[in-house]
Amino acid sequence: MSEPTTEPTTEPTAETEAPVDGAVEQPEAPETFSREYVTELRAEAAQHRTRAGELSDALLTRCIELATDGILYDPTDLPKSDALIGEDGMPDLLAIRMKAEELAAAKPHLAKPRGTIGQGVQEAAPQPRTLLEFAQQRLG
Repeated sequence: MSEPTTEPTTEPTAETEAPVDGAVEQPEAPETFSREYVTELRAEAAQHRTRAGELSDALLTRCIELATDGILYDPTDLPKSDALIGEDGMPDLLAIRMKAEELAAAKPHLAKPRGTIGQGVQEAAPQPRTLLEFAQQRLG
């Protein structure tokens, strides 16, 4: 026994009906803005892009200064590059520190000395005890 199949029927609507006169419906014209307004918007957007670029550069400079402290005499010796920027678009302090270490190893004259180098003011080393002090301590 086979079931009767029913096919969906579509009733003509205003969207699917053909125009009666053979005229083609025109889509609504998009809203347009005056040339002066568009120019003003573009100039404002350009100012925002410029300001964002300046702030991004200032942030990278400050992060380089912080990350290279104790490694390089002058943080500007480390060239700015995309390798210093993380995947999120923010400066990567670990990458900056690693690049600074690499630069200091390749060019030691740019690196700050680490540890004691035997120059400058140093803490007084304990003086050896004299025979008099030794005797006084023994005799009590």
